[in-house]
Amino acid sequence: MTALMVLHELLCGVLLWSCFCRATRTNAQTSPPILLSFWLLSVSALFATFAPLLISWEPDAVSLLLLASIALVQTVTARYWQQSPPAAFQRKEP
Repeated sequence: MTALMVLHELLCGVLLWSCFCRATRTNAQTSPPILLSFWLLSVSALFATFAPLLISWEPDAVSLLLLASIALVQTVTARYWQQSPPAAFQRKEP
């Protein structure tokens, strides 16, 4: 396995874990677009994890940079999700 492939798989793991952690903190008041966004991000990360096997895809520097950037945003913003989704991601009560 090449170093790029190992890095790709590790970054996919970070992204999947961060999505899982966010999902465990959502609640009935979480805005549907936020739920959909994290669901799509999870599906994308899962597909990316298996893309080398499914479609013989190989990571390149650009895809790794994008994946690393998204994983970094997820990691840095995790502190705002420690108890529940941030207030801006909750539905407004009428």
